[in-house]
Amino acid sequence: MKVLFKLGIMMSIVAGFFCFSSCGYQSPYYIKLAHEITAKTGEKLEKEKGLLLVGTGGQMMNDIQMMMMGFFFYRVVDIETARQLLARLCTFFVSRIQRRRLSG
Repeated sequence: MKVLFKLGIMMSIVAGFFCFSSCGYQSPYYIKLAHEITAKTGEKLEKEKGLLLVGTGGQMMNDIQMMMMGFFFYRVVDIETARQLLARLCTFFVSRIQRRRLSG
């Protein structure tokens, strides 16, 4: 019982440390911008194309270098249809990035 109590105290201290160490942190503007673009793009593609956004990523050390989105598409398609869909999605994603960059 004492061991569980001590373990609980230690876990609380560690959790508190991580919470308080990140309380004052503000994400840079470019990270917030990337999250906004991918979230809105994912919502729009889910409504229009039936794609389910399952992952995002990128390379953003000091500014945006690369942005990625991953989707599930629950339909069987042939290779040519998949290529066309991928090309349209890439074009759409790039246009959303460019539009947001020009407006803000």
